[in-house]
Amino acid sequence: CARDVGFTETRNRLRSEMNTLPAGSTVIASSAYLYDLAARTNLNLIHNDWPAAPEEGDWEARAFAARKPARIIVTQFDYYRRFGATIEQLKTHPALESLTMTNLASVRPPDSFPKFQRVVQHVSWAPVIVNLKWH
Repeated sequence: CARDVGFTETRNRLRSEMNTLPAGSTVIASSAYLYDLAARTNLNLIHNDWPAAPEEGDWEARAFAARKPARIIVTQFDYYRRFGATIEQLKTHPALESLTMTNLASVRPPDSFPKFQRVVQHVSWAPVIVNLKWH
């Protein structure tokens, strides 16, 4: 997994993704990518674990939708352990026009197997990139 998509390749892909966004766009990102993205002063960057008071049900999807991000960029770890369900919930949000997801991992990471999640931690640089377009 560590050799699947390397650090340099990931940085280059994130740079090209950010170059397509208009100034003022909101991007929600895992900390592994947030530090590279922080150089982009024309974007509104939000750490994927920002404090949003949890409520019942789809609170996280509603919190994301309230900010209308143009991109969500998370690690394999964050996607499989937390944000996969949130992204699925976003797909049915009435204000969402389109959602496309690209998982850059070609090798399925241990994080994707629930039985391994207790013993193996993040070993992949390959991001999951979600492009969103809102009404």
